[in-house]
Amino acid sequence: MTRLSDWEPRLAAYLASARTRPHAYGENDCLLHVGRAVEAVTGVDLYSEHVGRYHDAKTAAKYLRSLGSRTPATYLAKLFPEKPVARAMRGDILIDDEGIPGICIGGDAMLVGMGEKDGLVRVPRRKCVRCFAV
Repeated sequence: MTRLSDWEPRLAAYLASARTRPHAYGENDCLLHVGRAVEAVTGVDLYSEHVGRYHDAKTAAKYLRSLGSRTPATYLAKLFPEKPVARAMRGDILIDDEGIPGICIGGDAMLVGMGEKDGLVRVPRRKCVRCFAV
């Protein structure tokens, strides 16, 4: 995948639009958030085929298994090359220490929060354990 020439303002616009969007499995969750951010950066839609395919944690796990993966990170590893977290750049995918994917915005990652932390949540890069290049 190649980044679009205007990927930075496109990513900023996407993140601004997602800032307060509540978590909802199959509509706005970690996998779909990453897919929308990747589309903002590259123009490639990797998320719409997943929308509405699951509606809670149990059906999300079953859906991931149907894709040949056990976690969002193992699914993303099939699509993107991995690189060291220390080399992450804005727009790359970071996986936090709980296995939740988000988008690198520099020194932090933006992840979709759940429950009391609805909307985007900022997680320091030092709490991330994997990185995938976009």
